[in-house]
Amino acid sequence: MHSFVWDFFTTDNPGDQYAYCTLCGKKMKRGTSTRTYSTSPLHKHLATHHVQPYMEAKEKFEENQSLCTPVKKQKMEVAVKPATSTSHLGINTIKASKIHHKIMNFIAIDKKPLNTISDRGFIGLIKALEPRYLMPNLQYFTEIMLPKSCEGLKCLILNELKCAHHISMTTDIWTSDDKDSFLSISAHWLTTDFVAKDYVLYSKDCVGDMDIFYCFQTMLNNWDISLNQVHSVVKNHSCDRNLHEELPNVATVPCMIKLLELVVQDSLLSKPEVTGLLDQCRNIYAHFNKSQSARLSLQRVQKELYPHSSVTILPVNDVSVRWNSSYLMLQQMESLKRSLQIYGADHDVQCQMLTRSDWSLIGDLLKLLQPFFKVTEQLSTSKSMISSIINHVQVLQDHLLSMHELVPVAADVQVNLKQSIKERLLNPSVFNVLKNKWLLMSTAVDPRFRLSLFSSEMKIHVKDLLLTELENYITLSHDNTTSRPQIPALPTTSNGSSPLTLIKSEKPTSSLLALTDTNNTESNLQIPALPITNNDSSPLALIKSLGPTSSWAVTGLLNLLPDHVKEELQEEVKELQNQVNVALHTENRLKPKREDLIKEINDFLETPGENDPETDEAGVLCWWNNNRFKLPNLSSLARTLLASPASSIYANKSFAESGDVYEVEQTQLLSNVGEELLFLYHNLHKFNANE
Repeated sequence: MHSFVWDFFTTDNPGDQYAYCTLCGKKMKRGTSTRTYSTSPLHKHLATHHVQPYMEAKEKFEENQSLCTPVKKQKMEVAVKPATSTSHLGINTIKASKIHHKIMNFIAIDKKPLNTISDRGFIGLIKALEPRYLMPNLQYFTEIMLPKSCEGLKCLILNELKCAHHISMTTDIWTSDDKDSFLSISAHWLTTDFVAKDYVLYSKDCVGDMDIFYCFQTMLNNWDISLNQVHSVVKNHSCDRNLHEELPNVATVPCMIKLLELVVQDSLLSKPEVTGLLDQCRNIYAHFNKSQSARLSLQRVQKELYPHSSVTILPVNDVSVRWNSSYLMLQQMESLKRSLQIYGADHDVQCQMLTRSDWSLIGDLLKLLQPFFKVTEQLSTSKSMISSIINHVQVLQDHLLSMHELVPVAADVQVNLKQSIKERLLNPSVFNVLKNKWLLMSTAVDPRFRLSLFSSEMKIHVKDLLLTELENYITLSHDNTTSRPQIPALPTTSNGSSPLTLIKSEKPTSSLLALTDTNNTESNLQIPALPITNNDSSPLALIKSLGPTSSWAVTGLLNLLPDHVKEELQEEVKELQNQVNVALHTENRLKPKREDLIKEINDFLETPGENDPETDEAGVLCWWNNNRFKLPNLSSLARTLLASPASSIYANKSFAESGDVYEVEQTQLLSNVGEELLFLYHNLHKFNANE
């Protein structure tokens, strides 16, 4: 039978050695002689370079072949292979497209290599779920499905960004095991109902000395973000230190986790006794890590010491550039203290075991560093807020002042920690948490703290900062707002009822519902009579039909609802009233007076704070969402200030988890393919990937 492949190839003569592709014009060799001529090279060329037309032609050919098969042969084939079907899904059918999409999501979210689609086990799984599905090749997924998935995800994020008025950015640089460096820029903001949103918008390969500001501008242009929308940038210490000079109107704050890491490293590495102790702990770890008999012996010692415990532990190693991993190594050694002492007494150990003075130093170092470790843990969450930084610094200072009776080496470390905090966190010429106005205002609008962390003199200063910033914020918002929107005229009744006639009926099926307010001379608002529709004649439906721009009309109509109707529709009425309050404040408000702003600030700051230590960042956002109508102006400013994270850990942590994207099987990935996979991995899980 004539192969369908010849629909895409031609030859000058039937016996020619070469065939020419009609799609791209490439010359393909069929074989060395007429006896060895084959169409396999032609099929391979089409499957590699012309996937879509090849799959469509193949599907059509197989369908025609099944129709032309004789009845006897069909019966025989069914008897021999009852489960085989010659019908396959077209590559562009709806069913096949959904499967392509699910496979791409699976690879991106679970950080699987792209060549997973060639694994026999994976192909067998897909075949069992959908026998008609033909797995496309790797090129189809990298050149068609991957860009298509990224484009669809970008559209979803763009829709979210449309509602973001002020955005906080975080920047960080990450280097993979293959020494490929990537720059990450993520966006953070709060919605009108104080729901936190965050996405990685930029993840590119760093080539040479990259200009961070140029990358920043490129990212803003790609996502249609105005520089005026950017409120703050939280940057890693390794990023461009002059970024704040390029962004004079944007608040730049260093990563708090990086600063704490430098504080602790300054204090620990300056003491040879501490570095020597850490080396000893690493040698002990190496001893048990290399010897299975040593591990079994240590476990037997633990079972004899703690017969009721079914869990045994072993020493752990640290990462020299991460002080918190050194803390965990010392903590594990402290837990193994008794077991290691018995093991060292009963066995000939090549490495030097810890002495009594070493154990005393470990105990004091753990007491000194425990609050630093806890603060780092709290800041490492993606929900950490910039408003908690001043509180954390004060907690660390109070802790260091309260520590007494330490061994001499630990006492020196304590002094170094105090000095390092002053140099890195309280240095007016570098960075001072108590002089940064954004940190001060963020702390003040946090209901957990308000002004409780400041002195009397500082409280006055913070109030002035809030008032000035709030006035600037309101002025900018007011200047960008057009004149007060006019309430659209409502349709009048056919009988010409007066707009000022109040028809108040207990029955929801009454023919008219109108609003009047003869005493309201200031607004001089006149709302004509509103006819009842045949689709939904309930009073609440009539009120909703006015639309959000008719806020004053809706407010009046809500007051006209009978009490028993309000009780029956309590939740719906409450939600509608909230919408009205938002519309009144954001669309139809007048510029508030300075006295009103001062009163609003004082009402908030003088209210007892949420001092419950269990209150986390989610509780702060919930508090503001519940009080945004009571404090309409200050809540807008709080929405901007509280969106800033306390560190760049969001990008750093995502990068650390993305190392599998550049695993050994994918070292040959093109840079754009790796960037697209990272983009999907960072953001795809924020949406429902099962849809």
